[in-house]
Amino acid sequence: MTTQQSVGSLRFSWDTARAAVATAMAEEAAQWRAIVKPVSDAHARGEAQLEEVFEAEERWARYPSARFAAVQQMLLTPAPDLAGVAEKMATARRHEALDRGEPDIAAALHQIETDIRRLAGVGSISELNREAAQ
Repeated sequence: MTTQQSVGSLRFSWDTARAAVATAMAEEAAQWRAIVKPVSDAHARGEAQLEEVFEAEERWARYPSARFAAVQQMLLTPAPDLAGVAEKMATARRHEALDRGEPDIAAALHQIETDIRRLAGVGSISELNREAAQ
């Protein structure tokens, strides 16, 4: 694989992961409006029981889970450039992904470190340790 193909492949994977997050966020918001908001509004008007709101939230709960899965995949996808690394970190912060333990914090941080090292032209920690030992 040439460097140009490699960069193109990274960009495609990155753009796909970003699009998945955007799609999951849009679907989560749309489903909130469709499933939870009408029942919540009805409850506020005294036309629905609190239990109905809880039931609606339970039906809606799979959408935040899908968003977190998309965020996890994005965090574990190599960023093609430093702007991507910054976006990855901002996405993790915005979605509190690292606070929730999604994805595995060590795996996400390792991928971010790998991105930065690759983009900076610096080898992995194990390569640096081998060089230092010589």
